[in-house]
Amino acid sequence: MGNIYKIENHDEALKIWRRKEIQNAVVIHVDSHIDFTDPDECFYITIANYLNYAYDEGIISSLIWVIPDESFSDSSIMDDIVKEISSFFRFTKKNKHKFCFELIENKDFIMYITTLFNLDLEKIKVDRRALLLDIDCDYYMNPKIQYTYSYCFPDNCWMKRDIFCKAIYDIYKESKVITISRSVVGGYTPLLFCYLDAQIDDMLTKGVNSYSQIEKAIEIMSLNPKRALNIYLKDSEFMHGESEIYRFAGIIYCYMLQENYKEGEKWYKKLFDSNKQYERYFLPVHGLLQEGKYSVAEELTEKWLKIAPFSQNAICYKIRIMLQKENINSDHLEKMFDKLTDEDTCYEKSYLYMLFAMKTKRYDQAIQFGFQTINFLLNNDTPEWVNQISSYENNKTHGIIIAKIYKYISIIYLKLRKEDEALKYARISRLMGF
Repeated sequence: MGNIYKIENHDEALKIWRRKEIQNAVVIHVDSHIDFTDPDECFYITIANYLNYAYDEGIISSLIWVIPDESFSDSSIMDDIVKEISSFFRFTKKNKHKFCFELIENKDFIMYITTLFNLDLEKIKVDRRALLLDIDCDYYMNPKIQYTYSYCFPDNCWMKRDIFCKAIYDIYKESKVITISRSVVGGYTPLLFCYLDAQIDDMLTKGVNSYSQIEKAIEIMSLNPKRALNIYLKDSEFMHGESEIYRFAGIIYCYMLQENYKEGEKWYKKLFDSNKQYERYFLPVHGLLQEGKYSVAEELTEKWLKIAPFSQNAICYKIRIMLQKENINSDHLEKMFDKLTDEDTCYEKSYLYMLFAMKTKRYDQAIQFGFQTINFLLNNDTPEWVNQISSYENNKTHGIIIAKIYKYISIIYLKLRKEDEALKYARISRLMGF
């Protein structure tokens, strides 16, 4: 039995496997996302491709992707998966328990897609001398894996952890290394559920569920927020050792549901004074915007602003939503921008102002703010608003957003009928891969 490593971003698993000098292992990947992509798209290590690098380095020799039962039993979802990975995985066969594939560039690298209760290593016939158990907490949030993000508020997990841990326990005992990714950053696991990694750890290593009270609070939160709040506020066995992020988040959510925004504001400050890195994902607005669900995102953002009227993250989300509307209120947007600073938003303010100036045909201003954003990005680490999550590359990971801004600048110059400048920046954007 190996040690359990709790990590934030899933690509941190690769760091652990490298440090442990793992070779020729079978990775059992419990996740709503495959995290293996077309090798031609691997420019740097991210949460979406770290398994490619594990394969390239000989760390893993085969992959078992465990997906939610509901997705496996849905033929349209499975057909989509086969199609999406067809440029690098060749489909070979299937039965009612598993789908089998081989890597196009190396037919000896086999991938199986199966479910938790069909995870029979004897039938799959894999080498069990080196097993890696690799769990992503977003697995519990997305029964239908075509949903990239988890954006329900509040919501219950589709599978209880005690059921999961009993089903996976024998494999856990055999595994050399167990990694559990929290995946709050990026919007994949809602902040309300950020205790999941610690809960799974407790259940596998100690056989106890130290977080049953929190589960109960979440289950009743929508129907009885006052009762849920009492559970969160009460001193109990679940308030131990680790960060209280999950508890503070739950308390604030309960106050929001009761429309007690004054109390919510007090706890909001407590939460993000010490956990600033999670503020962007306080409510699942990020995923809603990524998938174009603007009306729901707007509703949640309005609640957010009632308890945190000066939150730079909430204001940026509000501006993004307003920019999607056909008719925008320029005066209102200007007032929103006045509440932001580039220093506090890592130049998300300038980026959004560029989009605003483009929409209102103030092209010279748009160019100015576009170059301001590029200058910041070229000289600093990747800011969270760029949404290219990597635990490795820092500066290199925001090339796509820089290329995108150059594309906007090219379009603006074209509108200004400055064809030479437009062509110049279009070429730069193209060379950067956009």
